[in-house]
Formats: sequence, C-alpha cells, structure tokens
Amino acid sequence: MTDDEKILKIVQSLTVHALGDIKRASSGGCKLGAFILSSCLIDAMAGFVKGQDTIRKDYINFVTRYMPAYDGNKLYYDLRCKLVHSYSVGGSYIFLDAKPEHHMKISGTKIIINLENFVSDVENALKKFCKRLQNPYETQLRLKALKRLDSNGIVGVVELNMPDTEARQ
Repeated sequence: MTDDEKILKIVQSLTVHALGDIKRASSGGCKLGAFILSSCLIDAMAGFVKGQDTIRKDYINFVTRYMPAYDGNKLYYDLRCKLVHSYSVGGSYIFLDAKPEHHMKISGTKIIINLENFVSDVENALKKFCKRLQNPYETQLRLKALKRLDSNGIVGVVELNMPDTEARQ
C-alpha cells in the first residue's frame, strides 16, 4: 500500500467511522456519548499530528490550532478528562442539546456548549486537518501520521470471513 493510500485510509477512518459515530450518537439518544466521542476524535487527530500517543499539551495544541474558539485547557480537563474518564462534567461547561442560540454563551461561571454546534466545530477541525494531511507538501505531518498509523492502526469495522464451525468455537 502506498503512502497516499495509507493517508486515505486514515482520512476514511476518521470521517466515516469516528465522525459518523459522533453524528449517529448526536442524532439519536446518546447525547453525552456524542460529546465523549468528539473528544476521542480530537485526541485521535492530535495523535496523528504528533505521530504517537498524546499527552495533555498535544490535545491542547490541536484545539488551539483547529478549534480556536475553544479554550484547549478547559476542553482537555473538563471534556476529555472529566467526562471521558469519570463521566462527570467538570467546572467549566454546561452541555446542552438543540439550543444553538445558547452556544458559547456564559451562564454564571460556566460556558454553554450546544451539542450540534460542537459537532459541527469538530467536523470543521477534521476537514482542516484532513486537507493538510492530504497535501503532499505537508511532508512532516504526513510522516508523523504514517508513523502513528503503523504503531496504533486505525478504527474500522471489517467483515470476518470464517467458516461457521470456527466461528462457533
């Protein structure tokens, strides 16, 4: 498989599987799941930028570059860490759904994040990232993404073609 084909596999995995799952969760009954999956996608993209597993600063740097309307520190601590790891809200945000007029407004000491707006912002970040990744002149980014692909692989659902007897064992 060529490097361009590998890059395409990364893009497809991030858009079809990761973003696709976010959109399905958002449109269904899994609203907090959509926020969690969005944070996972941000972390995944940051990993491809870095070329390996991420640490706090990589997530924050990705948000700063690709989602500048957000505070990377707050998203890291309150979305990625609190929501993803302990299923709690943290101190910076109120998460809403179907209230786009309240997105990024302040309520008391908290910032309101409306799910549909947030998903749209994550999708825009993904588009910007994928555009850079597919640019053949972005040599360093592509090399790092390929390194990350080789070490971690990508998400995808595949069909397993096994004879029935083996599948039942």
